[in-house]
Amino acid sequence: MDIDDINQLAQVVEPSKKEYEFQNKVYIKTGRLSSTKISYNGNELPWPESSSKGIAEMTCTLSGEALDCK
Repeated sequence: MDIDDINQLAQVVEPSKKEYEFQNKVYIKTGRLSSTKISYNGNELPWPESSSKGIAEMTCTLSGEALDCK
């Protein structure tokens, strides 16, 4: 997981709930799609439609109050 272009996490982690703050951009890649949930301001973000076979990645960019995830 990269936050504002700085790698913050690059390992398999045990199931848990973690919170991170970011200013501009967050990138996350998971090999456990069914058990990886991402929320922003209390709203769960859907993984991109092309995600399949348990592996997915997403980049979210913050612009003002709007969050754009691809």
